[in-house]
Amino acid sequence: MIESLSDSPTVADLWEVDGKPAGYVWVRFTDIPDYDFTLAEIDDLAVTPQFQRQGLGSRMMAFAEDAARTNGANVLAVQTSWDNSPARSLYKKQGFGEREIRYEKHIREPES
Repeated sequence: MIESLSDSPTVADLWEVDGKPAGYVWVRFTDIPDYDFTLAEIDDLAVTPQFQRQGLGSRMMAFAEDAARTNGANVLAVQTSWDNSPARSLYKKQGFGEREIRYEKHIREPES
C-alpha cells in the first residue's frame, strides 16, 4: 500500500476519531485507454472494531465514491468474501450491486 501511494492513480486516507486511528480506505485506479474507461477499485477498507457500526464505513465509502468521480472513473468496484455479511450489507446500502460470481479451489494450504 505504501508504495502505491506514490502512483498518481491511487487515493488512500487514514481516518481518525478523536485523534485515534479508526480506519483507512485505499482506492486504486486503472485506465483502459482502448475503451476510454477508468475503473476505480476499493482495494481495502477497514474500520477498527471500536468504531464499527457508527457510520464511519459509510462515510469512507462516500469518500471513495467522491474520489472516483473526481478522478474521472466510470465505475467504482469493491470485492469481499461471500461470508462477509457486514461488508456485503454496507456495499448494498451504498448502492453497489452484485456483478459477478467467482469460484476458487484451494489446491495448496498456506505455509504457517
